[in-house]
Amino acid sequence: MTKIPSEVENILNEYILLWDTHLPGVLEGLYLHGSLSLEAYDRASDIDFAAVTAHHLTVKELQLAEEIHHTLAIKFPKPEMDGFYCTWDEIGKLKPANRETSPFFNGGKLGYSTRFNPVTWWLLKTKGIRIRGQERSGFNINLDSGQLVSFVIVNMNTYWAQRIIAIENTMDHFLSLSAEERNEELEWCVLGMLRQFFTIREHDIISKLGAGEYALKHVPMEWHGIIKDALAARLGRPVQREISERVRFEEMIKFLNYLLKVCNDYVTYRCP
Repeated sequence: MTKIPSEVENILNEYILLWDTHLPGVLEGLYLHGSLSLEAYDRASDIDFAAVTAHHLTVKELQLAEEIHHTLAIKFPKPEMDGFYCTWDEIGKLKPANRETSPFFNGGKLGYSTRFNPVTWWLLKTKGIRIRGQERSGFNINLDSGQLVSFVIVNMNTYWAQRIIAIENTMDHFLSLSAEERNEELEWCVLGMLRQFFTIREHDIISKLGAGEYALKHVPMEWHGIIKDALAARLGRPVQREISERVRFEEMIKFLNYLLKVCNDYVTYRCP
């Protein structure tokens, strides 16, 4: 069983206590996915959660839920909780049941989404960590790896393709950022897209660090430098290559475009 770090356990205990105090009987299930379920939790990780409530939350209950998250954020600034709320009959579904949107909490704010994420369901189905509620073996998640890959390739050609264009058009802004901010962008983009690369090839999900290590075995040597830079950034270490930030930026853009093409070609020519 995956060991939960003490700082995460403290936050979850407080989270459950607040729910049971202010909204008794409403929080029926709590599960972890993301880096914790992949045994890849580190200094940069959030607490990725799926909370199951007894019913669709009312406006007043959502206000209380937001207050609970704000209370936690003040007491425990890091790590942040990042997750969504659903009911038992919505587990494994791609759209909310009998409502237009479902609530989620991210970046310190409550928001609403019209869809659930297949990647999250896949992780909960295969590696999810139960904190409260029934065992995940009882989940009705009829999601196969083909659906997972389909979702990822769409994500590559929407979110990631648009992000590449946006970065290409803002080179001067990127270069004006602090070293820490540039490193955050480097590891987010390079390792984030490599996670998609892994899923498309292996029909499974891996951590950012795992994706970088996998790529060093499966992409040409010419890209190993930028991958190692991204891995160093993720680990909080200084990048070792003595090149200008402009050259590193241009290399990152070229690599991201390479990955987008490789993934599209792989799906086109390898998948039935």
